[in-house]
Amino acid sequence: MENTVTITQEEKEAFEFLNDLRRDGSVNMFGAAPVLAEEFGLEKREARTIVTKWMDNFNENGYDDLVVSI
Repeated sequence: MENTVTITQEEKEAFEFLNDLRRDGSVNMFGAAPVLAEEFGLEKREARTIVTKWMDNFNENGYDDLVVSI
């Protein structure tokens, strides 16, 4: 099945950060938005949107296949 979701390079970096955060185990991923917001200088709402998108498309092996150039 082919992926229909695409992400920007910035979202890919955020997704990889979230993967690292998950592997670290120090944060419950349902509470990861404030950490993401602080790390990337995002508004909390934007961070929540990215975390939700990450959860919907989680892949331990990376996200190169989802990246689209804008």
